[in-house]
Amino acid sequence: VYRFDMNGQPLTANLALAQLNGYTSVADMFASIGDLAAEWYVDPQRREQFMDELLRDGKLANFESEIYRHKTRERIWISEDSWLVRDETGTALYYEGTVEDITLRKQQELFQNALSKMIEETLRLGPGEGFYKTLLRRAVRVIPGAQAGSILLFDHDHYRYVAALGF
Repeated sequence: VYRFDMNGQPLTANLALAQLNGYTSVADMFASIGDLAAEWYVDPQRREQFMDELLRDGKLANFESEIYRHKTRERIWISEDSWLVRDETGTALYYEGTVEDITLRKQQELFQNALSKMIEETLRLGPGEGFYKTLLRRAVRVIPGAQAGSILLFDHDHYRYVAALGF
């Protein structure tokens, strides 16, 4: 949970946001903040998009961005819900909202997309010579930490190896 002024300077935040950014206290996080666009967003233009949509619509839901965990510079993904607070004349005073770490979900989506692409490309090759070896090489490349693998096919009443890599 956070509240920032219209220039991107923090007004309040909870400890969970500080911890998400690698800090042990909100005060330490606040003391380290300079330029939000350059320091937080992997794509500094994403901050501009955030502010444009917030000013246009008055609120944002599920605004996903790749950011740097501020203290460590580790890249993570967040989903942000935010709303603009205005005074009685309509002047924007500040914005506040919540942030959720969605890194694991984004990594799974990226993995699924890569795996789907790999399967589609491999299937285009057809089951001719080298098909299973190509499939296995691509699978080992796509699966994080994989160094070896094998493909077994069940043929009527027995299994047979059709490809092996790294053994």
